[in-house]
Amino acid sequence: RQRQMCIRDRDRRNLIRQVSGIATNINQMAKHCNETGWFGSTDARRMKEALDAVLELLKELIERWR
Repeated sequence: RQRQMCIRDRDRRNLIRQVSGIATNINQMAKHCNETGWFGSTDARRMKEALDAVLELLKELIERWR
């Protein structure tokens, strides 16, 4: 049980680190779009990829913790 909690804590820290990095990328894209007044197809694709990455991380975590 102790080992299982340690693994879960490590998973949580890893997830938070990864989501934080992705959120930073999304924020940078939003800042760029606000500064330039432009939100093109490349921006939309990059933002969708970042959001998809968050979704995949959350799905993976849910499966591990079942």
